[in-house]
Amino acid sequence: MLKLLWIATEIPKSEAVRISNTMMWIFAHAFLFPFLLLVPGGVDALSWVPPGPVEEVRKYDLCEGQNLSVPWNLTTDPVENIVSIKWTWKSGATSEERELASLLPGDSVNATDSRVGHVGSAGITINNVSASDTGDIEVKVTLQNQSSQLVVTHVARLLVMVAPDVENEKLTLEVDYTPYQTKTGVSYATLRCGRFHHRGVPTVHPMIETPDGQSVSIAAHNDHEYIYPLDPGGTTVGQYRCQLPAKNLCQDANLRSNVVDVKANDIRLNKLEHLLSQLQQEHDHDKQNTQKGLKQTKQELKQAKQKQDQTKKTLEGVKRDVQKNHHTSEELGHRVNAMRCETGVVTMYTPANHFAYRGDQYITFSKSFANKPAVITSHCLIDSDGGVNLRMTMVVYALSARGFKLEAKPWADTYIFQWTVCWMACLV
Repeated sequence: MLKLLWIATEIPKSEAVRISNTMMWIFAHAFLFPFLLLVPGGVDALSWVPPGPVEEVRKYDLCEGQNLSVPWNLTTDPVENIVSIKWTWKSGATSEERELASLLPGDSVNATDSRVGHVGSAGITINNVSASDTGDIEVKVTLQNQSSQLVVTHVARLLVMVAPDVENEKLTLEVDYTPYQTKTGVSYATLRCGRFHHRGVPTVHPMIETPDGQSVSIAAHNDHEYIYPLDPGGTTVGQYRCQLPAKNLCQDANLRSNVVDVKANDIRLNKLEHLLSQLQQEHDHDKQNTQKGLKQTKQELKQAKQKQDQTKKTLEGVKRDVQKNHHTSEELGHRVNAMRCETGVVTMYTPANHFAYRGDQYITFSKSFANKPAVITSHCLIDSDGGVNLRMTMVVYALSARGFKLEAKPWADTYIFQWTVCWMACLV
């Protein structure tokens, strides 16, 4: 049996005579008021006997197009008479509020909506409900007794459910073997349940039926489908199905998708393709770095050649100056020897040496310079393991007019098969 919140407002004693006359009129017409009746025990209706405690809000979940019936009934004390009844709708999400209907003694129900009617003594009906009817429906009954006016209220909460809109009214399930990154790793098989144009009110959450008979709710989704990545650590192979429970659909039967078969071989193949793609990306990255290094070496060699050409032009100028100034051949030779360049190639690693480092190499110039020359080195040929990064160092030391020593080694996990170094020594 439900109970109500009541509010009492005291009326001044100076109006006692007027109230007494009013009460006599109301009492005389009470039996003509069509919705004042007693409620027998055990009937599923409300029995209000003011003053009474607050009744819990009764909830009604309906589908669009169904009819709402809230059979509120009222029983009054002999000294109480109904002054008015008013039904109001209030939005649960906003402050919007509107009157649905009202009733005065001796009158018929005055409804603001043709769908609204009344049932019992204080109940209400709404035919063909829609999503916009979702909210709280309140009935407010104003009573008058000998000394005060009472206001009793009750609330029903209505939720109008809207079925989801599925493409072609058919739920589909697909298995996508594209790698999908999850919080726990990469999933190589992802179930996609859809396609949804609208996910309904309240929002639906499809269930996945797994091969071991469990039902798992799906939460992740994009605009048109729900996404269920299979566990990267232990994917269960077998048959899966997606379904929407009937309570979300406003129909008797569940909406079920086709069955998809997740196969272990497909998952393994997808995983291998993913790993191969990663290796290819790493190879392309290393290749780009090698090409970049070779391009830089070619640029350095080009610059060295330009410097050599410039030196040659300088020497030719000197020669012309000598000839012009009648220098002796001995003096000219001395100047030429003093300003010259020499190049060469030295092998640091060869297959014949079992791919081992040959040690620091000492390079002797074909002819000693007049003074200590400048030496530059560059990579001529590199054959290394492409599975790791290329890390190499070259150091020139013990430089003199007669020659120099060269140290050229890899470091970390770089493995060299063959390596030759080009060098150039110039004194200008």
